Amino acid sequence: MNRTLLIPAVVASLIGAASVFYFHSPSDASAQEIEVCLEKGAQKEQCLNDLIERAGKENIDAGLDMLAQVYTRDQEFANSCHGTTHTLGEFAYDDFKNETNFSLSPKTAYCGFGFFHGFMEALLAEGGDIGEARRFCDWADGDLHDATAGVSVACYHGIGHGIVDGSDTATWGDVDAFIAPGLKLCDTLGDNLEHKTRCASGVFNSLGGAFFEPKYRLPLDNSDPYAICRTQKLEYQKKACYDQMNSYVVPSTQSFAEALALAATTPEKEYRQLTVTTVAALAAKQTLASNSDAARDLGACLRLETGLRVTCANGFANGLIEFGLPGDEFTIPLAACAEAGDLAKSCFDGVARAAYDRVDRATQERVCLAMRTVDERFGRMCDNIINNRAPDA
Repeated sequence: MNRTLLIPAVVASLIGAASVFYFHSPSDASAQEIEVCLEKGAQKEQCLNDLIERAGKENIDAGLDMLAQVYTRDQEFANSCHGTTHTLGEFAYDDFKNETNFSLSPKTAYCGFGFFHGFMEALLAEGGDIGEARRFCDWADGDLHDATAGVSVACYHGIGHGIVDGSDTATWGDVDAFIAPGLKLCDTLGDNLEHKTRCASGVFNSLGGAFFEPKYRLPLDNSDPYAICRTQKLEYQKKACYDQMNSYVVPSTQSFAEALALAATTPEKEYRQLTVTTVAALAAKQTLASNSDAARDLGACLRLETGLRVTCANGFANGLIEFGLPGDEFTIPLAACAEAGDLAKSCFDGVARAAYDRVDRATQERVCLAMRTVDERFGRMCDNIINNRAPDA
C-alpha cells in the first residue's frame, strides 16, 4: 500500500491529541447559533463574526473557542480568521487597561497571532507609548514562550501595525510619508535588530493593505509592487518590506502562480527567496478558505527555477499552519507534504519549522513522529529542527 495514503489517518491520531489542549467542543447552544449563521447567505460572515465578538466581549478565551468552532464548521472562515483575532486582541486590551479579567493562553496564537496585532493597535491608538508596548511584548513572551515560541515576533510585528493608522491626511498620496512615522518609531527599539525588523514588517504589512484603500491615494506600479522596497536605505527595513508586501501581491493577483511570478522576478535577486516564501505562505490561506487540494496547489512551486522551489514549498507549508484550523493546524499540511513528491522534503521542513515556532514540546514531537511514518529521514530532519541541531550530513 502507498504509505502517503495512510498519512491523513496517522496524522489525525498523532496530532489530534494536541487539539484537546486548545480546542473545546461547541455547546449545543453555540452549535445551533453557528448553524443559523451558515444559512444567512451573504450575511453569513457578519453573523459568524458577531457570534465570536459577543463571546469575546464576555471572555477572550471564550471568544477564541468560538472562533475555533466557527472555523470547524465553515472553511471559508480562513479568509477572515486573522482579522477576527485582531478584534479579539482589541477587546483584550480593554481588559488589560482596566485590569479586569485579563489573561493570556496559547490560543492567542490562532490564525497567525492576529490577537497580538490587534492588542498593539489598540494600545498605541489609545495613547500607549512604545515603551509600554515593549514591556507588554517582553512579558507576554515570557508568559507563553514554552507553549508557543512565536509570541515575541508577533507582538513586535503588532507594534508596527499599531503605528500606521493613516490618520494624518497630510501623508495621503505619498508612500514614503505614509510609512515614515512608523519606521522612525521602529528604529527606536534599541539594539535588538530582530525587534526592529519585526516592527518594520508590521509597518509594511499595513502599507500593503492601504494600497487597496482609494482614500489614501497611494501610487503603485502593479507590475513592480516591490519598487518601494528598493528605496529603503536601512537593510532591516528593506528586508521587512520584501517580507510583507505579500499583503498586496497575493490579493491583487488572479492565481498563486501569478503571485509567484511577481515575487520570483523582483529585480534585487538576493531577496527573491524571501518574497517567494512569504507569497507562498499567504497564498496557502486561499487554499484553506476554498477547501482546495493543498498538495495540488503546492505544485505551483514547480513552475519556479530549482533554487526557489525549496523556499516556495517551505513557505506554503508554513502558511497552511499559520492560517489553519485552530487546534488542528498540522493535519492538512502534513498530508499535503506526504503527497508532494519532489517537494516533500522542503514541505516537511516548513512544517517542522512552524512547529518549532508555534507549539509546545509535546506537539512538536507528535509532528516529527507523523513525518517518520512517511520516511525516517523526514523524522530525523524534524527532530534536528525542533532540537535546534545541525542537519544530518
